Amino acid sequence: MSKVTVNDLMSIEVPEGFHTMSAEELRQAYRDDNPDLWGMWDQERHVMVSVMWKEYSWLLMMLADVKAICRKNEHMAAKGYAGNGYECGGFFSANVDGEKAEGYRFSYRIDDVELSAETILFKLEKTIFTVTFASRRENRETDRELIDRIIAGITLE
Repeated sequence: MSKVTVNDLMSIEVPEGFHTMSAEELRQAYRDDNPDLWGMWDQERHVMVSVMWKEYSWLLMMLADVKAICRKNEHMAAKGYAGNGYECGGFFSANVDGEKAEGYRFSYRIDDVELSAETILFKLEKTIFTVTFASRRENRETDRELIDRIIAGITLE
């Protein structure tokens, strides 16, 4: 595994078989030109990991509740994937390198491919991070260990 610095605050391990996605691959996958988006992809295992981040004011971050932000994020995902068979699989709490995190699991369909995904949100300093893992639904159980290793390998500065 190699380690990649995503931005000034976060590094993530890139497991064997993954490659860092180009700007064009990110644009195709997310239909977005967001400069604060990074991703990696294992085409053989059909697993994609994305990291998005957004910086806010100190005051807003002091008031920000990660659980409420997570619920809002899930609501937006439900609207975004409404035509793709979106189903929320529930919410959970986690820890990312010592920081409290909140997340949710969901499934959706793109064309005829059933996908499972998991999104984890956490805040650090003035930044909210959103890390999303997506894989084919039939591989979800075998991908669980890989996803847990990637989460455990995240380091925050």
